[in-house]
Amino acid sequence: MLWGTIEAFFELISSEIVAGTPVMFVSTYLIGSKGQATLEDDEGRKWRVEWISYMQSGRRLKFTVGWPEFACAQNIQEGDLLILQVVSPIHFKLHIIPLGGKL
Repeated sequence: MLWGTIEAFFELISSEIVAGTPVMFVSTYLIGSKGQATLEDDEGRKWRVEWISYMQSGRRLKFTVGWPEFACAQNIQEGDLLILQVVSPIHFKLHIIPLGGKL
């Protein structure tokens, strides 16, 4: 598999929860129901975050430890579109499209 070629799209629905997580993405890259990963922004800065995955009206992904700092530094708002680009199985480049809930 070529890293960096698979992208997953999410919408931030609350300060920690992202919706629309593709099941194949979670089962391929986020093994289990919780873990740690590295998020990288467009400028190459990296944050270590913890995540949990669960079912509730479809697959949900919740970032916990480390996410508030990342979201604040990136000015991520509820409703923004988040694109996770796979760098390696636990390293993702996060691209943010600011929509603020305006789809």
